[in-house]
Amino acid sequence: MVCLPLRKLPAWLYSINHNKVKPELQDKIVRYQNE
Repeated sequence: MVCLPLRKLPAWLYSINHNKVKPELQDKIVRYQNE
């Protein structure tokens, strides 16, 4: 299991390539990254 400090969570979420996640999650990732 990998642990990520909460203070780094926003940067990690922003760095996710939405093309590499499940189709049902892509919209959520893109919306978060556009905020």
